[in-house]
Amino acid sequence: MGVDAAHEGRPAEDGEEFADQRAASLRRMFPQRRPSVIASSSPVHSSPAPSPTPSPAPAPGVPGRRRRRWLPVLAGVVSVLVLAGLAASFPFPELGFGRNSAAADKAAEGFPIVEPPSFESTAPSSASSGSPSGPSSPASAPAAGPAPSRTATVAGPAPEGPITDYTACAARTTATFAATFNETFSYHHVFIDADGDATTGYRIPEVTGGLGADWMIEDDVLYRSTGPEWAWQEVDATPLLTRSGNEFRWRVRPEYAGVRVTFSGSQDDADVFTPAVRVRPC
Repeated sequence: MGVDAAHEGRPAEDGEEFADQRAASLRRMFPQRRPSVIASSSPVHSSPAPSPTPSPAPAPGVPGRRRRRWLPVLAGVVSVLVLAGLAASFPFPELGFGRNSAAADKAAEGFPIVEPPSFESTAPSSASSGSPSGPSSPASAPAAGPAPSRTATVAGPAPEGPITDYTACAARTTATFAATFNETFSYHHVFIDADGDATTGYRIPEVTGGLGADWMIEDDVLYRSTGPEWAWQEVDATPLLTRSGNEFRWRVRPEYAGVRVTFSGSQDDADVFTPAVRVRPC
C-alpha cells in the first residue's frame, strides 16, 4: 500500500501538513552535500558584489511629453525667421526696417546714399513734359548696323546678282580687272572698250548706253575684235588670271586697259552682263 493510498481518505485541510512531512522524509533520504572550499595560502577578503540599483520605472506618459517639448521651440524659431525675411524684403520706415532705414543710417554716418536698382519702368522726361527731344549724343546712340550695300548704277557694281564686286583699274605697269561670279558659268568674259566709242568693235546693246568692245578676255585668253559681230582674233599677250573661289582677277599690260569695261558670264548660249565700269587709276 503506497503513501498516496494511505492518505487517500484524509480531508483537504491536512494537505499542507502532508506536504511538509513528505518534504522532511525526502531530505532524510537524500541529504544535501556542502560545497568544498579550496584552501589558499593567503586569505582572500572578498567584498560582496554591489547589488544593481534598479532604476525607477518612468511614469506613464512622461516620454511622450519629452518628445513634444521641442515642438514649441521649433515653431518659435520658424516664426522669427519668417518675420526677419519679411522685414528685409519690405520697407517699414516707422519700425526702423527696410531700405529707407539703411539709407538714413548711411546719410547720418556721412556716406553717400546708394539705392539698389529699381525694376520699375519710368517714362522719359521729354515725353512727360511734352517737349521734343533733341539729337541723341554718340554715347546714347544705338550701335551702327552693317554698312548698306552699294546700289546698282552704271558706274558701279550691283549689290546682288550673278556677278558682283566688279572693279577695273590701271596703273603705270599693269591693269587689273576683278569680279565675283556667283553662278556657274562655262565662260567668264571681260569686254574692254579701248576708245569709249560704242560704234567700234564688238557691239553689246545689252549694256545701258551701249558698249563697243575692242578687246575681250575669255578666261585666260586675250582677243582683239575684228568687226561689229562675234569675230575675234587671239592676241599674243596672255593675261595673268588668279582665282579664289568665285572671285576672278585678271592682270594685263596697261595698253589693254581701255576706258570702260563690262563683265559677262556665258552658260548654255545665255549671256549675263554687268553695267559698264570706268577704268580708274589703281
